[in-house]
Amino acid sequence: MAMNGGEFLMWLHLCAMASYVGAQFAVIYMLIPAAETAPNENARRASLIAGFKFYNPFTIGVLGIIVISGAMRLTDLKASMKFDYFAQIGSALELKLGLAFVLIFIQTYITFGLAFRIGRQEEVAAHGDGEAFTVAQIHSMLRRIRAIAWLTIVLAAAVIWVSLPMVARAVDDPAAASRLSACATSSPASWALTHPVASAMLATRGMTKCASATSEPTRYATVMMPNSAPGISLSMLYCARRVAALTSVASSSEAIPASLASVVDAFISIPPVKFFGPVRPMPRAS
Repeated sequence: MAMNGGEFLMWLHLCAMASYVGAQFAVIYMLIPAAETAPNENARRASLIAGFKFYNPFTIGVLGIIVISGAMRLTDLKASMKFDYFAQIGSALELKLGLAFVLIFIQTYITFGLAFRIGRQEEVAAHGDGEAFTVAQIHSMLRRIRAIAWLTIVLAAAVIWVSLPMVARAVDDPAAASRLSACATSSPASWALTHPVASAMLATRGMTKCASATSEPTRYATVMMPNSAPGISLSMLYCARRVAALTSVASSSEAIPASLASVVDAFISIPPVKFFGPVRPMPRAS
């Protein structure tokens, strides 16, 4: 069974989070202990540098995937929940985003402030531009990496814990769940083709609202003039006649037409509207 876009983003988000937490455990229980078993200090530093060359870009990359996939999925959720979005998940979302940004800042410090500096300082020392870190400095940096990695694991668990009620509230809302599944499995174009009368009436209703909003009068101190463009009254009268014909076709038909042909015919079949009376000759100037 093929996955739709929403399911793919969800699994990508979960796999990226699992990969990030796994990388933190790998540093704590695999990389640092393996480096401690090296026969000498040079082999120990080479083992650490080789491990951090993979760890640094990997953790930053998966965090980027988590942020992008989560933002895209959150956009779909916002479109499905509409006005209930902030009322149901607003507070939980604020806490989640705060924890996520703290996690990103801390991981950036581990990557660029500690792990990357170990390999960079060895390169500087190899080129004769400075001294390498001492054994005590390496031990101190590894202790900080281990402690802060545990902190990132706790923050990641907190982010997941805060996300659970958000998902539960979205699933408990039947209207949001149905709209979300409908948006994931269908497109507006296919819906318009299968429901031509309903889509045309919705478009006409939106056009009527826009026309009424733009034709509301604006009052000033000494003059009152409509806030409309030239010719808007003619276009509104023209569309009103067509809307009446379209509504009569939709109410009289027992089944939805198979194509847009009947809708178009109903819209253009009304005879032209006479906006002006008979033309009267202008009197000649004496």
